[in-house]
Parts: sequence; C-alpha cells; structure tokens
Amino acid sequence: MNTALLAEICKVAGAPGHEQRVREVVLREVKSLVDE
Repeated sequence: MNTALLAEICKVAGAPGHEQRVREVVLREVKSLVDE
C-alpha cells in the first residue's frame, strides 16, 4: 500500500459533490498505468 499517496488523498479537500482535487491526484497517479 502506498501510504504516502493515501495520506495525500486524505489531506486534499473534497467535500461531497466537489471531489475535483481528489480526482486530479488520483488521475495523476494512475495515468501511466492505464490506456484511457
């Protein structure tokens, strides 16, 4: 488990319905692992 990534995601502000910042962190991390 990548605890540094988990900590970063937990620290990002993301109120229900406004998760754009969390989404950006996740996309940044998985972009190189997927085709689309």
